Amino acid sequence: MNKNKLVLVIILGLIGIFIVWIILNLNSDKTQTWNQTKSVAEFHIWLYNDWVEGMTDTLAKFKEKSIAYKSTQFKIETFNDYEDYTLALTSAFAQGKGPDMYEINNSEKNWVLFYNSDGIQPDIINPNDFRKTYNGVFSDDLIDVQEYTEDWEIQKVEYLRGIPVGFETLGIFYNKAKRIKASDFYSLSSLNTKIDDLKNSSPNTSPIAIWNGSTVKNSSEIIKQFFLLENAIVWLEDVTWAKMKSPLTSYMLFWDENWDNWYNENYSDMISLNKTWVDLFVRNETFMLVWYPRDLYDIDNKWFNKGLLAAEPFPFYNLAEGTTSIKYDYFVKNKNSENTELSDALFQYLTSDNWADEYLKNYSYYLPALLSLESDKIEDKIIDKYNITLWDFYNPDHLLQSFNVGVKNMFDREIIKVLDNTSNYIDAFNGLRTEIVCKSSKYTTLEGLSNSCE
Repeated sequence: MNKNKLVLVIILGLIGIFIVWIILNLNSDKTQTWNQTKSVAEFHIWLYNDWVEGMTDTLAKFKEKSIAYKSTQFKIETFNDYEDYTLALTSAFAQGKGPDMYEINNSEKNWVLFYNSDGIQPDIINPNDFRKTYNGVFSDDLIDVQEYTEDWEIQKVEYLRGIPVGFETLGIFYNKAKRIKASDFYSLSSLNTKIDDLKNSSPNTSPIAIWNGSTVKNSSEIIKQFFLLENAIVWLEDVTWAKMKSPLTSYMLFWDENWDNWYNENYSDMISLNKTWVDLFVRNETFMLVWYPRDLYDIDNKWFNKGLLAAEPFPFYNLAEGTTSIKYDYFVKNKNSENTELSDALFQYLTSDNWADEYLKNYSYYLPALLSLESDKIEDKIIDKYNITLWDFYNPDHLLQSFNVGVKNMFDREIIKVLDNTSNYIDAFNGLRTEIVCKSSKYTTLEGLSNSCE
């Protein structure tokens, strides 16, 4: 073969490869059918504590990629209060008007909302694939086993309860003007040292916003972290009398064993004037807030100086070891819905890297549940003008763990009263624990319904 023919063959080969590449890329961007067997006029989704606009944008992109559901009208509702959310769902289920897809919080296992859901079968999303692609805490929480009889033998098959997309962990926002540094959060010991310094230099202030229940945002979440710190307890039911004193006392007396601080002296005034954590922070009356990434929006609404704000993950006794309390909601499908095929399509959509990423762009405060997105998202700013990223709330060396409270709306409401009870908080907590465990058992097993839980 002469030189000219050889060059021509090489050029034609390269052109052929280029054409194949174009075809493959065009095919990868085609709309998908999602194995639709019937049209869906309306599809209802209920959210907890996330804005409608973010989900609307996600679903618009889904419809662009799906011939099957281009004409489907997605109806979205959102709730900021979990008790309202639970009551609305319970009423809707009773009337046969429950949403096709809804969210369950990870702090409720085997609760009423779960029993109205239907699992995701392994032919839709395989649990083994899920284990490989998601953080281990989600496999522990959401992979379950279903039993059935075949040829007179009991068979077991794994399935998923639902699909998470993002999660949150506690961090500490702090005011750099008070000479607080990242190294002050290496451990609880170093944090306590800094708190003592701040207390001595600014006696008419409160160094950190951990005191009680009603004026501390996230108090019902922060106390879970203390149970994980002290005894690695993960179920409210497991908080025995012997195990409850230390974490409760650590929270109540976090930085002042003698209750001798500005906050406790002015607590009644705060209640009467409706002053809260963020009010103290922006007025330099407290310097650290134990909050979630999404709470940056509350600080931003108060016009805090962006150059003075920083954040670090919540510390532990040991820098290299610790268990972090995780908060997330996961999507489930209504077992009585007539549109389960569309639910399954959305589950597959939200478990793909590209579309999970698109979803998270609408909710900048979520850490990604998919491991493949972690390195890309972890450096993202929550709000562009603040130099605060998701990395400031996450330590990959720490184990992520859910804390099951049994009945979330009851726990969130009543734990505030327990933490406000400075004289008898241990007995108050024990009473709350006993009541929740009793009610959770009654409502899920439907046994002993006439027995009082008081």
